[in-house]
Amino acid sequence: MANLPEIEIDKNRITEVFTNLICNAVKYSKEGSSIRITAKKRNKNIQFSVIDKGIGIKKDDLNKVFEKFYQAEDPMIRHQGGSGLGLSIVKKIIELHNGAIDIQSEFGHGTMISFTLPLKFNGKNVKNDNICVNNLNNDVNNKGTKNVKREAKDD
Repeated sequence: MANLPEIEIDKNRITEVFTNLICNAVKYSKEGSSIRITAKKRNKNIQFSVIDKGIGIKKDDLNKVFEKFYQAEDPMIRHQGGSGLGLSIVKKIIELHNGAIDIQSEFGHGTMISFTLPLKFNGKNVKNDNICVNNLNNDVNNKGTKNVKREAKDD
């Protein structure tokens, strides 16, 4: 694994981001499928991605997934449950860290959610902690039904 620099974050909030994104990837993926987590240095940012080969999101729903209480109307998705708050909370946490979030998905083929965080964080609304990206725990307690892979690259 490549060495990535330390970044300044609110460790609890970014853990909440990863927990939400990984749990969604697990929830909407078939048993035995892989979930990939990557981290790459991009100029003065670190870009993280959570990539699954799950059911994906319809094109019409992509621009709405970060809205509060939004849940897709597709019955295959609705039966999974949830409040529709997770991704809106994720987006808010990333924005409070002066970062950005993006989603790419193809219905029936999977989803990639990527977000960037600056190496230096000067926010007033979030507590600063230094954390080494290489030490982020990307394991998911999923009873062995999914394989979680972790990658890190320094561009």
